[in-house]
Amino acid sequence: MIPFLDLKKLNAPYKEVLTAAFKNTLHKGDYILGDAVTRFENEFADYCGTKYCIGTGNGFDALQLIFKGYKYLGKLKEGDEVLLAANSYIATVLSVMHADLKPVFVEIET
Repeated sequence: MIPFLDLKKLNAPYKEVLTAAFKNTLHKGDYILGDAVTRFENEFADYCGTKYCIGTGNGFDALQLIFKGYKYLGKLKEGDEVLLAANSYIATVLSVMHADLKPVFVEIET
């Protein structure tokens, strides 16, 4: 197997912090919502220079919220086309379709 990314080496500097955070989460039992999520949302909003941040469970949920928000704001309407990389992950495609938008696959040139 050809190594692609050495995650062990990449994460080594953060091992103690990640282990402590994981143990704390297990101890508290706060997996969804809770103080850690609220803290993350506030800190990430500050980092991005915006007033709000909503943590989601995965990228599919995040994309659904984005598309629904754009439709609500009138930036997208039902049937609008959304360009996606032809080799995109299925969740990307499904989030577009779930918002009643039309996925259009494009090849990426390098």
